[in-house]
Amino acid sequence: MMVIRSAQMAIFGKAATARHLRSILEFVRKNYPAPVAGVSGEEALARIRWGLQLARKRGVTDSRAAALFASTLFAAGPTFYTHPACRRLLSDPRFHPNDRVFSLFLPAAEIPWETIQASRDDSAWQTVEADFQP
Repeated sequence: MMVIRSAQMAIFGKAATARHLRSILEFVRKNYPAPVAGVSGEEALARIRWGLQLARKRGVTDSRAAALFASTLFAAGPTFYTHPACRRLLSDPRFHPNDRVFSLFLPAAEIPWETIQASRDDSAWQTVEADFQP
């Protein structure tokens, strides 16, 4: 019989987290190269960790929903969730937090993505870099 100790589980957990972060970074680099151009891998990973933390603070428990939220920080800007249309949907108590994130991308949500992208504030990343030093 094989016994897996808690220290081994912790190592497995760290490895899984690192793979998850790298997969999000790979997705962002492939699909949204401009926001990560000139950004070191460590800085980009810190920004992704920040995005995942923001998602968790909003009650998101699904790793796919959290990854989508973090990726959207790059695609639409690091403050996209503060736009009134996003804030309204992300705080709607009728839906589970995971579903709120996925719902942002449904046509019925009518999120003005072009407006959000046009007013993106990339200086907000400075806060991330202060909080998550590589």
